[in-house]
This record gives sequence, C-alpha cells and structure tokens, in this order.
Amino acid sequence: MPDSTRATSFQTGTYGVCGCADAATSASKLALAVKEDSTLHYVNGSDASNPIDRNGAWQTDGRTLALTVTGADEETWTLDKNDPCLHSRSGLLFVPPCRLEECR
Repeated sequence: MPDSTRATSFQTGTYGVCGCADAATSASKLALAVKEDSTLHYVNGSDASNPIDRNGAWQTDGRTLALTVTGADEETWTLDKNDPCLHSRSGLLFVPPCRLEECR
C-alpha cells in the first residue's frame, strides 16, 4: 500500500489497484492512465459482460480530477489527502485506484 506519511500532490501516471491481494482478483483489470498532454485512457474490465475502454481528456481543480470522455458523462475523482490515490463513487461501487509508481 502507499506510504501515508508522504505528502501527496496530483501527478500524471498510471493509476490502478495497489496490493494485488489474493482477494482482489480484478486488481489487474482497472487502470487509469493520466498523461501529461491532458489526455487519458481508462480501462475497467472487472465486469466481463460490460468492459469499459475509454479515451478522453482531464483537468484538475485542487484535489479534484475531472475526466471528460466523448459519449459519456463527466466523471469526477478526488485525490486522497494522505495517499497518492483517487476516489470516485458510482452507485454503491467504490473504486480507489492509486498511482502504481507509489505502490509497494
């Protein structure tokens, strides 16, 4: 897991599920690549019957990351205060991808 003693600020890179614990069988199926040119690539294959593979753009406002994808509603993710992780709620699904470069 990320080191919570480190100061956190938004950084570009690939975000996914840290830890890859045995119980987290879908860990490798979720990735958000946030690129320096303000583009993104989001993949979520945790639901095999409805996989998501989207490209778009992003922008930040403080700790908020807004994702804009053609043909979809804008999604807002929030950068955690203590860890290099993003949080979003979609119904009852809670998805906490962390910057993979920070995972141990």
